Amino acid sequence: MPQRLPPSCIEDRDRHGNVRIYYRRKGFRKVRLYGTPRTPEFMADYDAAKKIAAPTQTVRARPTLPETWSWLCLHYFADCTDYKRLDRRTQYVRRQILEATFEEPIRPNSDKRFADMPLAKMNAQAIEVLRDRKLSTPESANGRIKAMRQVFKWAVAKGYTPFNAAREVAYFKSSSEGFHTWTLEEVEQFEERHPIGTKARLAFALLLYTGQRRSDVIRFGKQHAKRGGC
Repeated sequence: MPQRLPPSCIEDRDRHGNVRIYYRRKGFRKVRLYGTPRTPEFMADYDAAKKIAAPTQTVRARPTLPETWSWLCLHYFADCTDYKRLDRRTQYVRRQILEATFEEPIRPNSDKRFADMPLAKMNAQAIEVLRDRKLSTPESANGRIKAMRQVFKWAVAKGYTPFNAAREVAYFKSSSEGFHTWTLEEVEQFEERHPIGTKARLAFALLLYTGQRRSDVIRFGKQHAKRGGC
């Protein structure tokens, strides 16, 4: 059974019949979301879209203090080879996840932000606070921990920190029961309803026999055909 879309998300079809997902609120411009709904990557996009779609506000830039959490992340973006080797979309999502932690207050109603948290104090307890701020969306919480683990892994290798504190913080167990796997009878029923030559049958065949993600399948085209095959 398909996952339900988060609040303010809609599905729309373009002129080619491709399904696209957007974050849209009344009075705000819509923002396109990528990936499979409810996955960590999708929820990171969703969280970022809520900020992009909001009315613009004038925010005074704050200087980055040395040897703080934001300082480490900015060095990671600029210098980490593994990060630079990621595809541009993954880089964007990871950066959005990490930068979202900068504005988090270290305590409720505190003026101090995690951006200015000294690296020496970015321990497991501090990271648990950032994880627990996403308690209502476990996928986003896990995406936050995953991204932070990568930053600390790189920081340890470069000598910025003595150990990977994020590895001491566990992921939340997913509350999702997953997707129903079709039986052979259901597959045959679908094929009878949608014969070869229909768009539904083509989409079904591409997803079933290529094993690719939905976000990749929609990019398939003649440019991928070689010697009569894919």
